[in-house]
Amino acid sequence: MKGAIVENCTEESEVLAEENAKLRALVLTLEEALAQSAKASERMQIRWLDAIETMPDGFAMFDNDHRLLTANMAYSDNYAKIRPLLVAGAARSQILQAGIDHNLIDTDGMDGPAWVQEREQAWRDNEFPEPLIRTKDGGWLRLVERRTPSGDIISYRVNISEEKAREDALLQAQEAAEVATKAKSAFLANMSHEIRTPMNGVIGMADLLAETDLDQEQRVFMRTIKNSGEALLIIINDILDYSKIEADQMELFPEPFNLEECIHEVTMLMESKAQDKGLELLVDYDLFTPSGFVGDNGRIRQIMLNLIGNAIKFTEAGHVLVRVIGIDEGDNQCVHITVEDTGIGIPADKIDHVFGEFQQVDEEENRKYEGTGLGLAISKRLVELMDGEMWLDSVYGEGSVFGFKINLGVQDVNGGSLPALTENVSRAMIVDGIGQQREILQKQLGHLGLEVDCFSNGVDALKHFRLGANYDLILTDVAMAGMPGVELANHLRDLGYTGPLIAMCPRRLDGSFKQDRAIFNASFQKPALRSDLYKSLNMYYEVTEDSPFFKEIDTRPSKLERGTLNILLAEDNKTNQLVFTKMLKSADVVLRIAVNGLELVEMAASQRPDIIVTDISMPEMDGVEATQIIRASEDLDKAPALPILALTAHAMPGDREKMLAAGMDDYLTKPLKKEILISKLDEMHDLILARQQQFQSSRNTNNHQKRANK
Repeated sequence: MKGAIVENCTEESEVLAEENAKLRALVLTLEEALAQSAKASERMQIRWLDAIETMPDGFAMFDNDHRLLTANMAYSDNYAKIRPLLVAGAARSQILQAGIDHNLIDTDGMDGPAWVQEREQAWRDNEFPEPLIRTKDGGWLRLVERRTPSGDIISYRVNISEEKAREDALLQAQEAAEVATKAKSAFLANMSHEIRTPMNGVIGMADLLAETDLDQEQRVFMRTIKNSGEALLIIINDILDYSKIEADQMELFPEPFNLEECIHEVTMLMESKAQDKGLELLVDYDLFTPSGFVGDNGRIRQIMLNLIGNAIKFTEAGHVLVRVIGIDEGDNQCVHITVEDTGIGIPADKIDHVFGEFQQVDEEENRKYEGTGLGLAISKRLVELMDGEMWLDSVYGEGSVFGFKINLGVQDVNGGSLPALTENVSRAMIVDGIGQQREILQKQLGHLGLEVDCFSNGVDALKHFRLGANYDLILTDVAMAGMPGVELANHLRDLGYTGPLIAMCPRRLDGSFKQDRAIFNASFQKPALRSDLYKSLNMYYEVTEDSPFFKEIDTRPSKLERGTLNILLAEDNKTNQLVFTKMLKSADVVLRIAVNGLELVEMAASQRPDIIVTDISMPEMDGVEATQIIRASEDLDKAPALPILALTAHAMPGDREKMLAAGMDDYLTKPLKKEILISKLDEMHDLILARQQQFQSSRNTNNHQKRANK
């Protein structure tokens, strides 16, 4: 029994010893794990502290009571003079105030304690903006501050001194560029004035010289002077427009306008140049495209003048064709306009450079075609300013197509009033040597429901007529090669044709046609508006003086020639004084001249004129200041406002607004055109009468009111 007990005790002791050994092993394992964990934690803490210290910018942590827990060296470097204060437990407000007291922080004039209180309150309100702090040495710190989930606040200070220095440098560069741009604009405005002023003498005198008796050689000299002056004016306008675009000063002025009339007016302006080279200038305005739009009519005219002028310049034979097509886009239309020519074309390696500034297809020193190389570049930029797109297709040696598309608001959906043709008009003949012109007319007449036969010459047309063909309407070009239109018309009348004959006329007509025009029932100039074509068709029923062709030039005198008008001119340039005087030589006017703004004010006060015409740039007092003084005097005297017309050589943005704001009624730009001057003075004459009537009506009303009050 005793042995069994001893044996059991031995077994239990062995078990306990084994368990103790296991426990000791477990303790050792735990102690080793704890030691390793402590070492890992220590290493992590060291790495974390190393990371914080390695940061190039200041880092600090504050507790919920805004007391410092820790900060890296970069943070204390920002406050080097107060580094002893940067210990655990230091209050943030004390650190900031000490920074102010030791001249480390620039509060931008704000009271120091108030500045500290403002930042402390932001933390209490849990507001953490990212303000900039400027140091007294000129540096800049950006504060990035956040609250942690445990309630502590980290503050990270990024040194952005170099970034601010670059920003300041860029700002200074921008300001310098703006100053340079203003100086450039002022220079351009001044150069515009200085160049246009003598050009007014050149072109104005050439126009006046053309009205005198000249022999053939003298007339050649006169045209050379005028053409050279106008060519120089185009160059100046191109440079000024390009400068406006580069300076982002080009503005658009949308208003209702007639696109078809706009294009027609441009083609009429370019028609003489086309005829000088023997070219046909054609317009194909889509029948279903409206005419009335809202857009910048002036800039669209400028684009068309550039494109058509460019096409004529580079085309030696054939034609230049303008096509217009509109695509509905709700209240707007996407208008596509192309200018096609049969000119020299553009080599494939030059196409990408055509719209570049100062680019020419022929770059050799002895190049044949003149120009600045800016016209297409300006046109493209204007189209882009209208949110449009411009393109080019060309085959070298065959011709080019320049096109652009812009969105325009539709103002009038009508494409022109259709003629009131009788029911028995069903078949028409067109005789024209240009295939494209025949196609355009065929479409326009086909739109009226007519069956149309086309012929390229009078011989074939006459032969076909002799075979018994019957026509209710015949249109013929009067300037065809071989058999002219007048000869064809006479043959047709001799063969018994009694229907309407309509002549299609170039802008220039020789005397023989003018004598024989009675054989035609009506006529229109090519290229023609649809409305002109339709109007000419109606001439068959009632020939009137409203016919586009039969309407003679108005030779009645202008208002200026029907009554004496007192005009006061302010102009310091003697040549321009002479040009102005000669242009009004045939008008019944009394002209007085002031040489500056001071004289203008004095002369206007001593003897009140009917109209004032004043230059803008004059010595001693300019036209704007003089106008303001005159307007102030009129207000004081309760006198009706005199019509004041500005005469300026400036052509920069804001000039027009400046003149009108000063009280001027309108303005003319140099160089002057006689017909434009006379027309504008006529308008001012109408303005005189309107203002006098308005002034008298106002006086009568006031007198009546005074009597009623008594």
